[in-house]
Amino acid sequence: MEGTVNMATLHTELQTLKSENLELKRRVGKLEESDERHEEDIRNLYAHQAATKAYVEQILSKIDGLETKLFNALTTSQRNSVEERNGWMEYTKYVIGATIGVVVLYLFQQQGGK
Repeated sequence: MEGTVNMATLHTELQTLKSENLELKRRVGKLEESDERHEEDIRNLYAHQAATKAYVEQILSKIDGLETKLFNALTTSQRNSVEERNGWMEYTKYVIGATIGVVVLYLFQQQGGK
């Protein structure tokens, strides 16, 4: 009987070990699947990171171009403003000169008539 008890105990322990082994294999399989998914996710992140970097470089390039255009427009505007101001100054000089000439002419006519 002792041999039967030992055999029954051994059989029970063997079944327990077998079920634990199956459970561990299932867990390892899940971990491997999870690992593969994580590796794929990491590859996707690297790919998206590269695409994002390209977009950022394009945006920065466009901002640089916009800054250049804005600087050129501002420079042109200032140059045109200076030229326009100089034109108005010349016009004002002629108007003031003509006004002084008319006043002087008027004064001479007033004195010549007396």
